[in-house]
Amino acid sequence: MASGKAGIHVVQLKSIVVPDLLKEGYKFIKWDDDSTIGTPVTLKVDQYGFFLSWKDQHHETEFLEISSVRDVRTGREAKLPRDPKVRDSVTIGPDSVPLEEKTLTVVYGSDLVNVSFINFCCNSHDIAQLWATHTLKMAYNLLAANASSYTLLLKSHTRLTLMADAKGKIPVKHIFKMFVQHKDDKKRVDKALEAVGLPSGKNDKIPSSKLTIDTFFNFRKHLAPRPEVEAIFNQLIGAGDHSSHASSSSISSLPLSCPVCLLHPE
Repeated sequence: MASGKAGIHVVQLKSIVVPDLLKEGYKFIKWDDDSTIGTPVTLKVDQYGFFLSWKDQHHETEFLEISSVRDVRTGREAKLPRDPKVRDSVTIGPDSVPLEEKTLTVVYGSDLVNVSFINFCCNSHDIAQLWATHTLKMAYNLLAANASSYTLLLKSHTRLTLMADAKGKIPVKHIFKMFVQHKDDKKRVDKALEAVGLPSGKNDKIPSSKLTIDTFFNFRKHLAPRPEVEAIFNQLIGAGDHSSHASSSSISSLPLSCPVCLLHPE
């Protein structure tokens, strides 16, 4: 009689690694179903793999959350413009390579049924394939799908930095839009911005260099204080001024499940 052993399925969680080409950006021509002509853009992915962003010739930036990406297609599965005028405007690179081989079709949506499409055309099949492969890997990364609270905070910070204008300044109104749902929230955001030394006027703008992740983290602490977590931190590490991050050695000695890791991450 043949003996059988129980199968063991091991899933290895790996952090997202964004290739240099995706971080540095590449020239594409963007179009969608409503386009009357292709738009030249520089397509990029931030260093953490949170967002797919593109900037046009007028320095206007748009972005798409990679976690909302359902599929990335190139080759015969990619979409092609039906309008000959649009097709001509997005065709770049050698004529010997079919347009679909140089097209990146990004399928995104809140679920697998209600989806939208956005397309990017480049000058090389290899480039399109590289972007398709790595963007899809990031979209379905298991570690990213089960991100920690601090990672989500980092994602919010990255979103704000992508909203900076051509001069590298972030309009304060974007911060209010992100956190304010009713009148009381506005007062809290005002106080939290003032507490970390940032302007809070409706028409004010914050230089990206001033809204560092440390500043944004402290802003978040003032916006939603957690005195009970501070008490745990003081008990484990020792009372004192913890306005800045704790040392790496202090945090590494704590269990990952400890709520203090959210308050004082590495």
